[in-house]
Amino acid sequence: MKKFTIALLGVIFVTLAACSIQSISADDLEPGQEFSEDGKTEVIFLTKDSKYKLHVQVVVRNADNQVVSVAEAIGGMYVHHKMTDNAFDTSMGKKKIVTVDGIKYEKVQFYDSYKNKAIWDTGHVTGSWVVTMCEKKCLNIFQARNVQVVVEGEDVITVKWTILRELN
Repeated sequence: MKKFTIALLGVIFVTLAACSIQSISADDLEPGQEFSEDGKTEVIFLTKDSKYKLHVQVVVRNADNQVVSVAEAIGGMYVHHKMTDNAFDTSMGKKKIVTVDGIKYEKVQFYDSYKNKAIWDTGHVTGSWVVTMCEKKCLNIFQARNVQVVVEGEDVITVKWTILRELN
């Protein structure tokens, strides 16, 4: 029994260490692979030096409007393309100028709400959130991931996006 316990603890330790290394290395990722056919669009992982900063808050409420879960994500990815800048400038609502750590940003906030009983009756799990804009093609211009949320029946998901773009 003692050998089994030691082996089990060893497996748990190795698993935790491996997961931590992957998470830490993701903070230093370079721009992603080429995204479009023309080879000019990249997916950029948001880092400390990125011109965009994301904050996503996800609230799940049941049919009685009681909070089931809350999850947040800070950071994510954006598509480095003029469509992203155009959408930020024209389609995301009123901008506010804010200062964070001595740096000035344009700030937009908006909400998405999802309710689809047909999909969620059996228990739907999601943790990936996107902002999609369409011109000639549709692109997920902003993407964020957080812990997975389980949604069932009459549950409603409300996603609050806060996007900052550094002023030059």
